[in-house]
Amino acid sequence: MSQPPENAPRARLPIVEEVGAELDRLFRAEEERLASSRPAAWWHFSQRSRPFALIAALLLGGATVALAASGAFAPGAPLQPGAPVIATQDNGAALPASARLLLRVADPHGGLPWGVRVERTTRGETCVEVGRRAFGEIGVLGQDGAFADDSRFHPLSRNYFGNGLGCADYDAHGHAFVNLVFLNVPASGYDGRCALSPPAPGRAFLRAHPILAHGLAQERRHPSRLPRCPTADLRDVFAGLLGPDAASVTYRDAQGRPVTVPTAGSDGAYLIVLPQLSRARLCVGGAPLCPFETMETGTGAQVNREVLAVNYRAHAPCRYQPKLPAGAQPSCPNVGYVAPHTAVPAPAKVASRITVRRDAPRHGAAQVTVSFPSPVAVKGAGDYYYFEIDNPRTPDPLPGHRASYCNPNSAGDFQTYSDYARGQVVVDTQDLPPCRGTFRGSVTLVLNGDFQDHIPGGAGSASRLVGDFTIRVP
Repeated sequence: MSQPPENAPRARLPIVEEVGAELDRLFRAEEERLASSRPAAWWHFSQRSRPFALIAALLLGGATVALAASGAFAPGAPLQPGAPVIATQDNGAALPASARLLLRVADPHGGLPWGVRVERTTRGETCVEVGRRAFGEIGVLGQDGAFADDSRFHPLSRNYFGNGLGCADYDAHGHAFVNLVFLNVPASGYDGRCALSPPAPGRAFLRAHPILAHGLAQERRHPSRLPRCPTADLRDVFAGLLGPDAASVTYRDAQGRPVTVPTAGSDGAYLIVLPQLSRARLCVGGAPLCPFETMETGTGAQVNREVLAVNYRAHAPCRYQPKLPAGAQPSCPNVGYVAPHTAVPAPAKVASRITVRRDAPRHGAAQVTVSFPSPVAVKGAGDYYYFEIDNPRTPDPLPGHRASYCNPNSAGDFQTYSDYARGQVVVDTQDLPPCRGTFRGSVTLVLNGDFQDHIPGGAGSASRLVGDFTIRVP
């Protein structure tokens, strides 16, 4: 579908904008009864609900007919995950009975509200998804380049977790802590379907930030073929789970006024949706970095110039500190988190013989395949095998490569993202740096991995050494 010039007036549906919120309110009582297994349209109501639909039609009159004709509220194809979902790998598969639709936040420019869906998975994680809300679902809209601008509502499938962004292990009491920041999200709720206009900072700023200057130069030489995102359609979204003790969140609205809103649900869910103009206050030192799309996640809430405070029921609030630079703002503590109990096996029960195979070089560097039988059952996202491979003690790069690649103080690390039965063979293949010499590696079993960083020794986790190995690259 061809796109109009960036400065052309954008086609709008005035009737849709005027009655969208009202229609959503009228259907609010019905939407929770719609089947969760499929996106239900408003004309799919049961016989018992038809009088309500008739009342809505009478109240809205010809506006309802116009909405149906325009397709603005017709459900479209669900948004599916990009790869097949496997119950024993990565984040796992969603448990349908666990899904909860929370919050109803108005969009700054009208239309369908925004909402949050929280659900658990087969690998012991809680995942948070954010989107526009309608028909008892959250989803994305066919606009801003998404779904060929079909003006339909596309619900998120039950397993749409993206790449795990917004998923976290829950604690001993079943509570999860996860926070999301989405800057410059199109009003469709589906980022990456339209391109942002690059900033135009001054020469002094570009000289002080050469990496940014290089990125801007590349953008000008190779502009995106995607349509430009209309500035009025960009949003800044803050969402997540703050824990059972979080009572409310204070933020700064588009006019700069502080607003306090209560959290929802047993995990302290919150959602803030602001127009893009808020980015001017979010940028570090006023630097024009925010026009680039960013997606950040972390377990501790990040207070900033927009999210001013997290307020707890029986704990001091976590507040934004104006005198600190943006990068120095501390994360809020995870009040109410209870570390799960970890049954740690004896070292002898975890030890396993590790087999190492050096494969044919790839792009001038060697590949290594590490394998061993899993000494214990590994189940859930919090349990995994952690690999670390140290560079040779003497820098000796392969021909055509820089010595910096072979820094003896550097190490490569990775982990497994799958369940394993006891005795099942664990296999992982990795590229080595382009260096000659002896690489030394280890495999560690991590149980109840730290919910902040998946590394051995994190808070609330336990680890056991599985074994060591060496790799010789001539």
